Amino acid sequence: MIGLLKCLKNIGKLTNCCQFQSFENAIIKCAWCGGIIIPGDPITLHFPREGFRNPEYVVIFEEKLVCCFRKRCRNGHNIDGYWVNPGNVETAFFTLQ
Repeated sequence: MIGLLKCLKNIGKLTNCCQFQSFENAIIKCAWCGGIIIPGDPITLHFPREGFRNPEYVVIFEEKLVCCFRKRCRNGHNIDGYWVNPGNVETAFFTLQ
C-alpha cells in the first residue's frame, strides 16, 4: 500500500513505479479533443474529417480514429467499443438508444 501511495503522489513520474508502467503505456489521447483515454473507457471510432491533420498522438484502429466518449467528441455516435490494455479496442456488442 505504501508503494501505491508513493506512486500516486508522484503521478507525473509513473515510469519509476513498475506497478503502473503497463497501465501508463496503455493511456492514449482522444483524436478530437486530446483528452485522456484509459483502459476500460468507452470509445467511438471516427473517419477523419476532410482537412483533419493527425496529431502525433493519434491512435488509429481499423482505419478509424480512436476518440473518447465525452459529449463534445461522441457527436451523436454510439459506443463503438472500449479501450483495453495493451492498446486495443474491444468492440461493443450493443448500442445505446
